[in-house]
Amino acid sequence: MFRDKIDRKRVSIIKKVIFDKWSQEYDTTVCKNEFPFIGYEKIKNEIIQSCEIDHSTQILDIGVGTGNFMQEFYSRNAQCYGLDFSEKMIEIAASKMPSAYLIQHDLNNKGVPVEFERAKFSVIVSAYVFHHFRPEKRNQLIDSYLKLLKKEDGRLFLVDISFRTQREHDACREKYADEWDSTEFYLIAEELCSVFKEAEYTQFSECGGLYSWDVKTK
Repeated sequence: MFRDKIDRKRVSIIKKVIFDKWSQEYDTTVCKNEFPFIGYEKIKNEIIQSCEIDHSTQILDIGVGTGNFMQEFYSRNAQCYGLDFSEKMIEIAASKMPSAYLIQHDLNNKGVPVEFERAKFSVIVSAYVFHHFRPEKRNQLIDSYLKLLKKEDGRLFLVDISFRTQREHDACREKYADEWDSTEFYLIAEELCSVFKEAEYTQFSECGGLYSWDVKTK
């Protein structure tokens, strides 16, 4: 177990360096509509259009990156909060959204940062973050953030590299063998939704899916 913790910490450090370097090209990369970001813009637009956004909307972005998702809420005067483990990503996000509250935080160390432990949000969104975690850790993170939703109107949106079934996952892995990252844990809806039965799932592309939780429907 001790060795496993060291390995995970090493991987986290390596990924942080990669994301720091990637920050300058990140927005361009996700908008190319190529694997693994096929459907990215379509999903983003679906989320924005499904939310009633005004100055009273409090949104948290888990893995805010360069602010690509958050900026859509920010431009509609929402109260914006975000976290990311990459300093360079946060710097770019902050330049786009000067009044947003953004912090550096590694989800591997602690799920919910101290700054947000007692907060409640109307909308929590996370795009292409949770595939970096093993299913057990991923489920713990989802559960911890569901508890931060406002009971009267809270909604959580999880966008990621995802497939309806294991079969679809394996078919995509074969198709994109050269781009496939075997160190990551791409999501499978039939597995995640068996744990979070209240979650709704929509497949937007061959590798892009959206999970959503709506407190009002419980």
